[in-house]
Amino acid sequence: MAITISTIYFIDVIRRTPSLDIELISKKKASKIYDNNDNFIKQLTMEDYENVKYEDLPDVFINALISCEDVRFFMHEGIDLPRILTALKNDILSFSLKEGASTITQQLIKNMLLSNSKTIERKIQEVYLACEIEKLYSKKDILEFYCNFVSFDGYSHGVLTASYKFFDKHVSELTLPEAALLAGVINAPTAYSPIYNPKNAKKRMNTVLHLMQKHGYINEFEKQEAMKVSIESMIKKATSNKDETIYPYQAYIDIVYKQIYNKTGLDPYTTPMEIYTYMDSALQSKIDKMQNEGKLVFNNDFQQFASTIINNSNGSIAAIFGGRNYKGQKILNRAYDILIQPASTIKVLLEYALAYEYLNWSNKETLLDVETTYPNTSQVIKNVDNTYMGEISIADAIGYSRNTCAITTLKSIIDKIGVEGITNYLTSINLMDKGDFSYSYGLGGYTYGVSVTNLAAAYSMVARNGVYIEPLAVKSIKLLDGSERVINFTPSQKQVLSETTCYLLTDVLKQVMDKNIWSIKDCKPNNVNVYAKSGTTSFDKKMLENLNYPSNASKDKWLASYTSDYTIAAWTGFDQYLKDEKTYFINSNNNANVIKTFTKEIYNEIAKENISLKKVDGLVEVDIVKGSNLLATEQVNPSYITKAIYKKEAVPKEYFVEKEITDIVEYDYFILNDEISFIFNDYKNKESINKTFDYEKILNGINIYIDIYENGFYKETIKAEKIVTIPLNNSYYHFDIYYKYTNGFLDGVKTALDIYL
Repeated sequence: MAITISTIYFIDVIRRTPSLDIELISKKKASKIYDNNDNFIKQLTMEDYENVKYEDLPDVFINALISCEDVRFFMHEGIDLPRILTALKNDILSFSLKEGASTITQQLIKNMLLSNSKTIERKIQEVYLACEIEKLYSKKDILEFYCNFVSFDGYSHGVLTASYKFFDKHVSELTLPEAALLAGVINAPTAYSPIYNPKNAKKRMNTVLHLMQKHGYINEFEKQEAMKVSIESMIKKATSNKDETIYPYQAYIDIVYKQIYNKTGLDPYTTPMEIYTYMDSALQSKIDKMQNEGKLVFNNDFQQFASTIINNSNGSIAAIFGGRNYKGQKILNRAYDILIQPASTIKVLLEYALAYEYLNWSNKETLLDVETTYPNTSQVIKNVDNTYMGEISIADAIGYSRNTCAITTLKSIIDKIGVEGITNYLTSINLMDKGDFSYSYGLGGYTYGVSVTNLAAAYSMVARNGVYIEPLAVKSIKLLDGSERVINFTPSQKQVLSETTCYLLTDVLKQVMDKNIWSIKDCKPNNVNVYAKSGTTSFDKKMLENLNYPSNASKDKWLASYTSDYTIAAWTGFDQYLKDEKTYFINSNNNANVIKTFTKEIYNEIAKENISLKKVDGLVEVDIVKGSNLLATEQVNPSYITKAIYKKEAVPKEYFVEKEITDIVEYDYFILNDEISFIFNDYKNKESINKTFDYEKILNGINIYIDIYENGFYKETIKAEKIVTIPLNNSYYHFDIYYKYTNGFLDGVKTALDIYL
């Protein structure tokens, strides 16, 4: 009875197995893409892929692929029975369906016809179709189908696309380490991505090389030499591709493709669908023209550029600049695919956003820029100009990008919420690096970095009063398989920062813009309110020496900015740093300012005019003494009173109180012809740093006073100049000499002088 039921079940599963016509599969109805206004943009078909012939596949790649995926590929008839039995034994022992035993033929069937679900039904269909396809096609045909259909990068079909993407060369030109790397990523394209996870990719490449040596395809010497090759030296971050065609909207379409594949597992090139996007097609077209028609000026052909524009109203990606010379399809998108150290742009989102969230700062907070060390070390924190500015405003700390202020602020935040609080926050806005957290994060010194798109999304959160929204390019898709099923892409969103924090932070960035620190105004049109932070990544000393670069060379430039309605993150830099080549920036090199030129041009096109900052509830404005959190009194010099905005719960309650002067007046005197003359030294402020909160300035200056007593009785008090002469009679005089503030009430420490005539 059990055998009969099993037979019926098996026959039913086989009956429901999809068709095996590979040619028919590749000619399915095309997908269509629409922009934000539902205008038709493009049709996607499998013809957009460039296939490779078996004869073009080099032996070194075939050997690498077979070694790690299916060592008996040329011997079995679709399934590897010994491997299946071993996997089945392990699954039974572990009470699971985890062990893989799929041949290359089975993988092809699964990717082209079936789902990734680990069910007995799917496995039966996979085995059946694998045996059937081996009857219809040769091993060379199957391997060719496999290399043209399977994803080697987690997104795009085909080994040829991946080879151009990773190495900027045709697959036929692959070297041994490149072949091992490419074959190895198939097992887990994201985990072993040489772009996103180079360490994992290196380990996997070495595993493939070991398997090739084990199965006799290479010798020990060849393996060891190949293992010496670094991932960084192989990956070219190429966008040239063999296809030199410039496709309209392609940088955006490539992101659409990746998001659909990541969220649904469906490939719009092989699964027909209608795709509705957030693309501002007019803006994307303008960006395409800017980069293709040479409207942006660069140093040389090495310099690269990328940018993401976010619509603040819904957090969506409005347009993308994927890189210079964006030719071809499904290529490396520098705005979306690569990770770059964010430099000082991170300071706004990390130190200063969290300071406003947790440390109760005002928009006129004062910070201390003095020589200091990284916490728990003896390493001195240096600023870009190797100087220290003393007591400065928060606007100056951000505008002049003072590293000392950033790190000391970060320490205060860690003391308040802990490292876990920091990492949870960064994770929530997709800016947590893959390396362990350290204080270098606070200066943008990530191990790997962040994408331009994720940085733009995080800045957009501030413009949106603290609500972080996942940056999507796709609104929804409608499947054209007869079901007409609609899949909506609902972005995740959460309130990460308070509205009051975002208002205060934006107000400070407005102050930076108003001061035009480091010419930040170059990024804004005259009629648009823009809030921005720039960033520069420096080389370490050893790297400068190895590359023979000038001592003031820098790696790349960032600009993150937002208006009321849009956010733009822009980056310019170099894919590789080549010895004795100009793959660097220096301060006098104006072409690094291409990020400001681009930003201004885009805002001029899309931003609303003259939209002012709207104050939110929960804030209070009070008069304080500059450089403090003390409420001003009538004593204070009006030029040292400023209006500061605080969160309601953090409004200061203490008033300014005069401090007694403890300095002793220094002077000389002489007596001549019944007169005493005093000669006073200039007052010396003993503070060794520049201070905003300075009692002398706050109380309108310091003066010298002399209380005069004659024969034991008080006579008068005079305000002394640098030289003062006082007439004397034949009597006893007592003088009390002291400092006092112009607007002060308290006498300073008095120096006594007694004269007998």
